[in-house]
Parts: sequence; C-alpha cells; structure tokens
Amino acid sequence: MTVLTNRAAYRSTGPARSLEPSLLSRLPQRGTPARVTVEIDRPERFAWLKATLVRVDELMSLGKNWDSYGAYPVSGDAAASLLSLLLPLLPEAAEPPFLVPTPTGGIQASWDGYGHEVEVVIESGQDVSVYYAHEGAEEEFYLGSSEAMSRLVQALGTTTAA
Repeated sequence: MTVLTNRAAYRSTGPARSLEPSLLSRLPQRGTPARVTVEIDRPERFAWLKATLVRVDELMSLGKNWDSYGAYPVSGDAAASLLSLLLPLLPEAAEPPFLVPTPTGGIQASWDGYGHEVEVVIESGQDVSVYYAHEGAEEEFYLGSSEAMSRLVQALGTTTAA
C-alpha cells in the first residue's frame, strides 16, 4: 500500500502492523496542503478506509464556527496526518474509527471494543495524543517515539478486528 502526499510517499510492504521506524518524522508538516492520494492494490480489502475517507471529507467541509462557539474548521494538516498515521497501522478488516472534529481544527479518532477504548487526537500536523483505557486502567501519551508508536499499535490491536 502506498500513501502519497505532496511531501513524501509512504509504503507499507509487510503486514499492516509492520511500521517503518521513521514514520513519525515523515508525517506531513504544518502548512502542508490537505490533498492526500491513496493508492491501494486491492481497495476492497480495506473495509474501514472508504467510510473513513467519507467522514474526513464531511469534517473538512465544516466551516469556521461549526459548533456556534467559535470552533475552527478542520485543518488539512490534521486530515492528512490522520490518514498517514492510520493507513500503515490499521489491519485490513478493522472497523472504521469514529471521527469527530475538535474545536481547535483537529480530528479525534476513536475505537471502542472488547473492553478497551482508544482515542487518537490530532490537533495539528505533528501534535498527536493518545488516550487508552483498558482493564480499569487509563493512560495518556503523545506520539513522539518508537516506544509510543508501539503502545498505539498494541492499543489498536485490542479494539479492532484482525
């Protein structure tokens, strides 16, 4: 699978959970145009992707003050970063995330299943926070290291279909 942006091409050659170590450093930077082209050999295998793209498109159409409290429109940086992050992480048969806009122009993606809850919030091109609740415990962390990325992969594996 390949994800192309105007900055780089991301390629996942193995199972959906094998990550290239430099993934975080290659997320689109702030100010990167929102256009993301997704090329997948057999798109029917990625059941979650179509629903996710439709919802991202809906969120991108929200204007300023969409919540009547002065919220900012969803930024293209947040949308591009979300897709660039999820494509190599989610297994083909995963459920699509539940997506909501944040008042600051970001996107929150969440999954709830099997007694586990995962929330990924992208407020800008590089700011990614994760909330994970499981077995009565909760943890929050920011993506910024390979260890944090491994924790996210593990968390997503507990809430999504393999």
